[in-house]
Amino acid sequence: MGTADDALLVAEDGGRVIALCHAHARPALDKPPEAVARSLVADQAYDDRGVGRDTMMMPETWTSDHGSGSLALYSGAERSEAHAF
Repeated sequence: MGTADDALLVAEDGGRVIALCHAHARPALDKPPEAVARSLVADQAYDDRGVGRDTMMMPETWTSDHGSGSLALYSGAERSEAHAF
């Protein structure tokens, strides 16, 4: 993605990308740095297989490996299904 503070994480099934997440480190002056998960998307055909959950675990691991103390995931107020996830 261009810097060590960004990662594009993908899940594949037989060489086909079925989910992805962009993660980046966000420094802060008032607290320890945190990571932010962005663009978390998964193929709906895999909804019942835990691909979304597994995809969210990728930036959690990346966050830990890069020394950030927390991971944030934001979603628009109108996205109730995303909030339930």
